[in-house]
Amino acid sequence: MSPAPSPEGPETLRILNGLGAIKKDDHFVGVSGRHFDTYVLKDVLYAHATQASRIGELFALSNQEADPEVVVAPALGGIVLSQWAAFHLSRLKGREVVSLWGGPADARPGHGAVRRAL
Repeated sequence: MSPAPSPEGPETLRILNGLGAIKKDDHFVGVSGRHFDTYVLKDVLYAHATQASRIGELFALSNQEADPEVVVAPALGGIVLSQWAAFHLSRLKGREVVSLWGGPADARPGHGAVRRAL
């Protein structure tokens, strides 16, 4: 039996490279303060629904055995993939898998709660 497709695998890299969404050999500082030489421009991916859907499907395929009921993502930069992963998991499972997102715990009251995609 072959392993499930992975969102970290060669197909994802092919998609992201094909869109020009991977920037390498530069200097990037993450919100954590860590320094990186490679960065993925998620917004470039998100402009292409077919490719974003496929990466969401790869997340779904690689996690379907966990039988999830919900996919949770950070509000900043994660909602699109959360929704695509939940969409594909719903199709694979034959039942609704919801997409939720949330912000930082120190957000203003009412703005950091987990929210459901409607």
